[in-house]
Amino acid sequence: MNKRGVIGVLALFLMFALVVFGLAVSLVVRGQYLNVVNKTEEIKSLYLAEAGVERAIWKLKEDPSLQKTGVLFQDVPLGEGSYTVEITNVEVVGNDTSITFVSWGATGSKLRKKIEVKVLFRNISGGESVFYDYALFWGNTNGGGSLSLNNSVD
Repeated sequence: MNKRGVIGVLALFLMFALVVFGLAVSLVVRGQYLNVVNKTEEIKSLYLAEAGVERAIWKLKEDPSLQKTGVLFQDVPLGEGSYTVEITNVEVVGNDTSITFVSWGATGSKLRKKIEVKVLFRNISGGESVFYDYALFWGNTNGGGSLSLNNSVD
């Protein structure tokens, strides 16, 4: 029996097994990498949509005459993407105005994330306007000029 031939076949089989194992590992790693990239893009899109809502609330706080349905911002660039904000519903509830926003955030890869937010707008004494029932809006002041969460959370 030829020992060199058997060793050669075993070496070839071992190399083949290592190549297959390496390919399998690289495919799994590539899949995980693409998953992380997609999640990152999704989070960026969500933050862009949230930024659009923040800007819309600030704009309506500064100019209440804009409280009507329709597109408020269209494909506004920000960072690595853009956002679009539309007012889909305006409804007067007692002394408050309920406004429903739909905001889309789009990243450079054109991945879009949509959020819908309903906020309440209230006029208070002195002509100041306050949004509340929306925890992330930092545009309400504490009276001393600095931003706080006062009146932001119902």
